[in-house]
Amino acid sequence: PPAEGTITATDCTAAGKDGKLTGVTTEMEYQEKGKEWKKGTGAEITGLTAGTYYVRTKASENALASTNLTFEIKGFPTATATGPDVIKGITTVELKAQDIIITLASATLKEEVKKGNDVSAWFDTLPAGLKATVKGVTGNTVTITISGTPTKEGNTTAKITIPQDKLVDGKEGGLPVAKDVTFSIAKYYHVVT
Repeated sequence: PPAEGTITATDCTAAGKDGKLTGVTTEMEYQEKGKEWKKGTGAEITGLTAGTYYVRTKASENALASTNLTFEIKGFPTATATGPDVIKGITTVELKAQDIIITLASATLKEEVKKGNDVSAWFDTLPAGLKATVKGVTGNTVTITISGTPTKEGNTTAKITIPQDKLVDGKEGGLPVAKDVTFSIAKYYHVVT
């Protein structure tokens, strides 16, 4: 096979289809798992999507193709969330707990993120009196519960960012989640009859 360390794989960036293999010479060929073999060019092979790639020395008149070296090109880490459109509450009244489910792609949470963790810091704004707690982690999905008793009225939109130190493959600045959470907290009125 080609010498270890002569070929490098570059993961995709935000653009998506821009993974690369570098060091694949014209004596070699490469393949995306399950697809046909292609000739090495000697230049960078660009425009690759996330997946498993094999590189080997081509067969010649005197020799069979070599064994494969395996490379993993990762997709760009992203996170999406599902949850209520608006989390509504009333001051001094305990909020009906609401769940937000965050799904990660091409990124993995560290083992330390587990049930019961307070992750309020993942939200750039959380109404006073409320907190965010991990309800559970399954694979690359984390469920967060918003609970508590709001102490101030107001409307706010919170952006969620998973901190870099909570991700195995943390990107600088953390991983922004592609969904904002809207809170609408009304004032509690005590009606005197």
